[in-house]
Amino acid sequence: MSAINEVVKEHRKVVSSWHPQTSVWALAHGATMSALCVAGSSYMVLIRMRQFFNLYSQQYLLGTLLPVVALPSVGYIILQDVFVDRKLISGFSLPETRKSLCSTCLEIRGSFIQMVAGVVAPVLFSVSSCASASISYRTFPVPELTKYRKVFGLVCKACGSFSSTLILLTLANAVVGGFITEKMVEQHALVSATRETINPLK
Repeated sequence: MSAINEVVKEHRKVVSSWHPQTSVWALAHGATMSALCVAGSSYMVLIRMRQFFNLYSQQYLLGTLLPVVALPSVGYIILQDVFVDRKLISGFSLPETRKSLCSTCLEIRGSFIQMVAGVVAPVLFSVSSCASASISYRTFPVPELTKYRKVFGLVCKACGSFSSTLILLTLANAVVGGFITEKMVEQHALVSATRETINPLK
C-alpha cells in the first residue's frame, strides 16, 4: 500500500508541474469536473424531489441539501480515486502492467461510478431526506417504514414523477464519466511515454 501511495504521490507531482497543463487537463482536473457534474445532477434530483413532496420555499432546505448534494460528490471523489485513478497510475507505472491494462473496462467503470454518484445515490438520499422533512412539515402523506410495499410504491411514484429527467441525467453522467476516463487513459499514456523518453533507465 505504501508503494502505490508513493507512486501516486510522484505521479501527481509530475502532473501538477506538467507544461502545458492543457495536455493533462483530465489528470489534473478531471475528477473535480466530474464531481461538479455529480453535484449539479444531485441538485437537480433534489429540486424535483422537493417539488414532489411539496417542500417549497426554504422548508428544511439545508437538511436536504447536505446529504443529497455533498455526500454523492464526496463519495464520487473517493470511488474515482480508488477504482479508476489509482488503477491507472499503477497500471501505467510499469511496461508489463501497461500491456494488460483494459482501458475500455476503466471507461465503463468511470461511467458506472458517475451514474451511481450522480443519479442513484441522490435519488435514495433525496427520497429519505425529503420524506423525513415532509413528515415534519406535514406536506405529504408518507407511509410508515414497516409498510414496505407502500414505501416502495412511494419511491417508484416519486421517481416516476420526473422519469424523463432521470433518464437524461443518467445518460449525461454516463457520457461525462466515460469521456473523462477515456481522456485520463490517453493522458496517462502521454505522460508515461514522455517520461520514458526523457528518462529511459527509469
